[in-house]
Formats: sequence, C-alpha cells, structure tokens
Amino acid sequence: MSALSHLRVVATAAFPANTSVAMEHSIRRETEPIPVFGDDSVLVWNLNCLGRPANANGAWGRISFIGLENTWLTYAKEIAMILLNPSHPLLLNRGVFLSTPPRQPRTVRSFVKCMAILQDLAKDNGFPASLTWWSRDDFINSIRHLQQVPQPSPQVIASVGKIAALLYTCRSVLSEGGIAQHPWPNPENNPLRGTQRRKPLATQPVSPELFYPLIQAAWAYVSLFSVDIIAARGRSAVSNERPRQPASTGSLDTSFDQYMDRDDEPILLKKSRHPTQKEQENVNWRQLSARITGGATLDLFTNGNLSGRRRRHVVAQALQSGRISVVGGVFAPVQALPGRDRPWRDSFDSHSAGVETRMLREACYVIIASMTMMRDSEVQELQRGSVTAHYGVAALKSPLIKNEPHRPLKYWWITDPVQKAIEVLESTSPHETHLFSSSRASTARSKVADQRGFHVTKALQRFRKRINETVLSTGLSPIPAGPITPHMLRRTMALLTEYEHGGQIAAGLQLKHSQATGTSNALTASYSRETERWAKERGEVKARTTARLALDELAVGTPKEISAQGPGGSSVQRVIGSTRRSAAQVVDKTTRARLLAAEFPDMRFGTINLCLGDKGIAACLTKSERETNTDVKPSMCVPSECPNSVLLPTHIAVWKAEEKSLLELRSSRRLSALNRARIDSELLSIRKAIRDKNSTEDATR
Repeated sequence: MSALSHLRVVATAAFPANTSVAMEHSIRRETEPIPVFGDDSVLVWNLNCLGRPANANGAWGRISFIGLENTWLTYAKEIAMILLNPSHPLLLNRGVFLSTPPRQPRTVRSFVKCMAILQDLAKDNGFPASLTWWSRDDFINSIRHLQQVPQPSPQVIASVGKIAALLYTCRSVLSEGGIAQHPWPNPENNPLRGTQRRKPLATQPVSPELFYPLIQAAWAYVSLFSVDIIAARGRSAVSNERPRQPASTGSLDTSFDQYMDRDDEPILLKKSRHPTQKEQENVNWRQLSARITGGATLDLFTNGNLSGRRRRHVVAQALQSGRISVVGGVFAPVQALPGRDRPWRDSFDSHSAGVETRMLREACYVIIASMTMMRDSEVQELQRGSVTAHYGVAALKSPLIKNEPHRPLKYWWITDPVQKAIEVLESTSPHETHLFSSSRASTARSKVADQRGFHVTKALQRFRKRINETVLSTGLSPIPAGPITPHMLRRTMALLTEYEHGGQIAAGLQLKHSQATGTSNALTASYSRETERWAKERGEVKARTTARLALDELAVGTPKEISAQGPGGSSVQRVIGSTRRSAAQVVDKTTRARLLAAEFPDMRFGTINLCLGDKGIAACLTKSERETNTDVKPSMCVPSECPNSVLLPTHIAVWKAEEKSLLELRSSRRLSALNRARIDSELLSIRKAIRDKNSTEDATR
C-alpha cells in the first residue's frame, strides 16, 4: 500500500495529487514531513524539510492557505506549486518555460498573501468572484485601488502584476484555465511600468558617529575582554557542576568551619537589584557553597534543614560583624584597555559570566558581519571549522542561501580580526555545530528544539545598552542612539571599501554580486553609494590627516624659525598659537590637529605648498566663482600671491632647490636677455613666496 494512500486527495488537471511540492529543492531534514500537492486536508504547507536557515524563525517554511476559498484556493496552490518548481516536467511538456529559479517559501508566502488580498478585494469592491473572469481593466483597477490605501505595500502591488502574468503564461497547466488575454501585452500600458526597475538601495549605512564606537567596543570584547570571559565561564561551569557522590555532613561542617575561621576568605554576594536590600539577604548561597566545599556540593546552605539554617545564621552574623564580602567571587578579571590601571569590570559570578558571554557573541557578530560584508543568513550559518583558504588567502566558507535552493558553499576573504572572532566563537558557542546560537543551546530543552541562530537586531540593541551602562568601568566610548541592523553593517563596509584601489571589485566579490555582471554591477554600486553624512566624515578625516602632516612638518623647524611661511603662513601660526594656554601648558598634537582641521576643513597637502582651501580668498578663483562656492583649482595656483598658500619646511626645501637651479642657469654667459629676464622674474616670485629675508641680492645682478 502506498504511503500516501491514507491521504484524502483531490486530483486536478494541473499536477498529480501525490507530487511533492518541493521536488526542485534539496531536502535537508528528512525527519520533517514533505507536503504533497493534492492533499486538500492540509491548508498549511510546512516546508521546513528544506532546512530552516539559522537566522529565520520556526515560521520560515510555513505557507498558509487558510481563508482562501473555491477557485481562489485552487489558483493559490497551483501558483505556489509553479513558483516552487518552475522547471516542473508538466510545465515544460506543455510549453511553459519560466526563467525564474525555484522560489523560497517566504517569497511564495507573499504571493499567497496577495491572493488573499485580491479575494477580499473582490468581495468588498464588486470585482469578479473568480480570477478566471478578470479582465485587463479589473487588474489595473485593483492595482490602483491598492495604491490608494494608507501605506501601500510595494511588494503586494508588484505581486498582483506577477500573478496576472502567471495566469496568462501558465494558462495551459492551470486547472481553472487561467486568463485568455495577457493583461498588458503592450509594455506602455503596464501600470507597473518603471516601478520594477532597480532603484538605489533603500538601506542606509550606519552613521559614522555610531559605527566607529560600535566597532571599537566589539573589537575590545573580542581581543581583550574575551580572555576574562572565557576563563570566567570555565570557572563558573566547574562551580555549578553537581557532584556525583554527595559529601558527608561531617566533612561539610568541617569545611564550613575552616572557611569561616579564615578572615581573609570573603562572603560571595549577588549583584543587588534593590538599593535597600540588606547585604545578608543578597548572599550567593550556591556559589559560596561551591567555593567552601571545592565544588563538592551546591546545597551547603539549604534552608530546608537544620544544618543549612545554622550555616546561614553564621554567615549573616559574620557579615554584620564586618566580614569582607565581594560581588561575584567566581573569577577576578585582569584585562584592561591600554592606559587604564584597573580591570574592565569587577568580579564575575555565574550570572555575569552568562551575560558577558552573550555580549561577546554580539561583538563577534559585529566584527564578522562588518568586515566580511556577509549577509545575516550567511553569518549565522557559519559552523565550526569554517576558516579555510581560498586562492591562498584566509577565508570563511558558508552556504549562500538567498535565491539558492541548493545552497552552494561560497567563500569570503577575511582579515585577522575576523579570524580572532571565529576562534573566540569556537571556544564559547554552546551549539554542537553552529557558531551562532541561542544562549539556551546547551540546556536539556535544546535537545528537542532547534537552537541555531539568534535575533540579531534585538541583540545589537542590548549590546549597545550594555556598553553605554558600563563605560565608566570598561573605558569604552558610549555608542550613540541610531539604527543598527545586519544589512546596515554590510552596506557601511561596502561604502568604505569603495574608496580603496579596486574597491568596487573587492566589494562585488565579498557581496557575491560579481558573478552576474562583473565590475559594472549596479547593485554593488548601490551598496557603495556615498551618503551626505559619510561624505562629510571622509572630508573631516582627510582634513585631520592633512593637519597632522602639517604639524609634523612644523615640528621640524627650531623655535626661532618661522616654520610656516608663504602668504598663508600667518593663518596657520595663528591657529597653532591659539592652542597655547600658558608658557608651560601646550595642547596635545591631536587637539591641535583637530583645531587646525576645523579651521581649514578643505586643506590640501601638495608637493610645492599646503593649500588652506578657503574658497572666499582663493586667488585661483574669479569673483563669481567665489560667490558660487566653486572648489579651488590646484592647477592654477599662484603660491606667491594666494592667501591660501602655506610653505612648510619640506616645501621650502623644494623651492630653495628650484632657486639654486635657476641661479646656476642664470650664471651662464650664453643666456639671452629675454631668458635672463624670465629667470629673474621666477627668482623674484620664489623669494617672495618663501619670504627669504636674509637674501637681499638683486636678481638682476
């Protein structure tokens, strides 16, 4: 007897009743049921047999037809079957050739949802009761109606157009016959014309003032704090492990008395959540029991027996008499940020070890997602042993899930910080195979539930909140408010990569866009597109870099020398001089560079001079160009005349070398009078530019 004989099936003219709805996909979970097309007793197709991605919830594979009736239900199931299996033999045998790949359950679910919306639209607004009877005007009017509702969904509106096209294209395999006429055979009449073209990426990058503190905090956790967290987890696991053989009461009393007789042994406390809570009410009895007995028992202070109550009373009296106590006491951190003389946090207990382990997981995610440009699904599918080599360079391997029913392994090149984050995850992940998992993955309940993956967006908000709450102890910079999502991290790093040599090629390879269109990929360009805030940030960084170069140059000269010369030298000296607060106090170089960059944000460090970039006084611009805020023109610079021109020691050396060369050339007896006059003019210009007051020799002699 067939395994499907117990099902109540309805044969249709379209697909055989016992056809698997996932025949073109790879079955990854054999233990999950595989839906069949003709079972009308099932109104929810559960396609988790395809393997739920680690970053998706349990509803990922569910396609619900509940609420659909009559031909609407038939069309919905058949369209879902077509989308899941666009190369089904039945379609090919009847001349239906679709170029789309097999769709994922989430995409198919959106089409079914659109069918339910059209069914309700037909009931409430007088449209035909079956899609078979819909005309071109009916589809156009339905789209216009949906466009007028508050906050219309572009996905639903686009799905209406795709459903209409499918009803015509697949009419030979649809049991209800589909529609006889294409809804808009002329592209000019398509109401969705122009709306389905690729638009600039809607995702915005993380703002610079948020991105840098986030990366710094994540790297501090991965590179420094992870050492203490891993050690604390190991110590906490040992102290929480229940002994196999219970200790005798006599030996426990002896251990307790000996511990309490030593005044240097502390009483372990939990972190108090209530300011008014008494100290003796906040004792961490389980951890103290493990410490006293060397892990022999966690129940030394059980309140249900006489011995436990007696020991609690002794501990309470010791606290009242001034016995030393510590919060945590399981492990004392030793790591600290450079320049700080105290560890980044106080002592660990079991609870804080768990909290910091979760923070470490989030930090590793930030480092990996930012520096590899992997999608959230690709990051959360990383497994133990993911580090490999690709073309001789360190790389990560993970399945490519988006638009890939068979999920091929792909490779992303990585740097040392990412490799360090992977090492930390392999030491801390509670999951048997995956690096990212729920914090409950090691509990007994997880033996049944699938604990792969975690909710990243919420976790990143918790990470920021934790960083901001602990800045005084850790020494990290607070992370400002603002949105942080996995897609935004991917977008931000693509933007930053754009400005490196070969940046768009590198971004295309990491984003997995380059396979389709090479280096001229519009989607990669959308990821790399600069925003106004990041353009300003890049300008500020460039200005600070130029300012530091200028300050390095000024440090070359002796105090008696005027290091900054040229028409604009006094402007630089004025800004630098304003940073001196007293004869004995000078603002540090970083602050001076910031002040100089703020005063002249458009500075450009050139070979022959430093241009301050002030457009209002630039000699290379006309009056009208200054009024329209036109950029300065370095190719038309007149260093001896422009108030923006500053000569630093390196520049002066170039000018003096040029002066020496001209003097040697002028000494030639065969030089014509015209050329001698030109050289004299150049020498005067050079001496005016460098303001060489010691040289009084007339160039005409």
